[in-house]
Amino acid sequence: MIKKLIQVYRKKTKKTTFTKKWVNRLLWFGVSWVYLSFVLAFMGRENIAEAISVTGITEIIAVSLGYFIKSVVETDKEEKMKYRRDSNNVPRSDENVT
Repeated sequence: MIKKLIQVYRKKTKKTTFTKKWVNRLLWFGVSWVYLSFVLAFMGRENIAEAISVTGITEIIAVSLGYFIKSVVETDKEEKMKYRRDSNNVPRSDENVT
């Protein structure tokens, strides 16, 4: 019973891809830079804190924007392939054709 539940759970969950892992890491680095800039500003290092926070915000925006564009392009290509396949009645590669 438990093995079946685990198998169902594994099938439903999406696997984390290489890109998602790195985007997640880079976003955490950017967020940590921004928080560390607040610590530096509290310690009296306003100039360094401002430079680090600008760099952190730029990294967060750049990584997010790049990933969003990649996702939109991939989704668009998948939808076009699905439309072409459905309009031509071509079986999918994962279907068993007998």
